[in-house]
Amino acid sequence: MFLTTGYMVTTAILRAIWKGSKLWLYSMLATALLLLHFEVLNIGLGGAFAPADRAHIRVAGACIAFLTTLAGTTGLRRLAALRASRQSNGISVRSP
Repeated sequence: MFLTTGYMVTTAILRAIWKGSKLWLYSMLATALLLLHFEVLNIGLGGAFAPADRAHIRVAGACIAFLTTLAGTTGLRRLAALRASRQSNGISVRSP
């Protein structure tokens, strides 16, 4: 699903242009993108998933998307803060 509907591409673009200060807002937008892309996939497959299955997939997918993007955003912010503090202390920082 991630590759066939373009979810990874659209979330990467969103991440690249996102400048919001609220930690949870990006996660909400990424979750909304996941739900949109799931519907595109389901329609593209001609309604391949039963309504009960769609509900379970939406709930599980939304939880996973929200939690992973929230964790990723938190990690990126901590890494950026760590690099900034090292640079302000005169410690050499190498990029991986």
